[in-house]
Amino acid sequence: MYVIGNTSTLLIATGCIVFVILLLIVFFRNQMGDQRMIRTTDQMLLPILSIIVIILGFVFDNSAAVSANCPAIFDTLRNITGILALLVVALGFIRYILSHPPRDRRLITQPLLIAMILLVLLVLVQNLLGCA
Repeated sequence: MYVIGNTSTLLIATGCIVFVILLLIVFFRNQMGDQRMIRTTDQMLLPILSIIVIILGFVFDNSAAVSANCPAIFDTLRNITGILALLVVALGFIRYILSHPPRDRRLITQPLLIAMILLVLLVLVQNLLGCA
């Protein structure tokens, strides 16, 4: 069993949990059709993509340095989560391209929010296991 050892791990874990809760709120309000939330997520499309790229870079950049400290299951979990996040984003873009005009940008933003939730949960697991 892994124990949270220091204050920075606790702060990162708390931040990840709060961020996931906020992303879930945005996702569900977006899915319910709240126009303010839809406009907000449409305007945040590029920053959301940037955050996804940064998180993927962070998780996979640390892979060589920390693989000795991590359980073997984490390498598999990291690869599956990365592939799943990219697949969700790709399917969202394909659905958007194949939809008939007028196109709904929620077909892109909702998969991006799901991918971000997956990647933030991966960072949370990575920090709780002491792999960061």
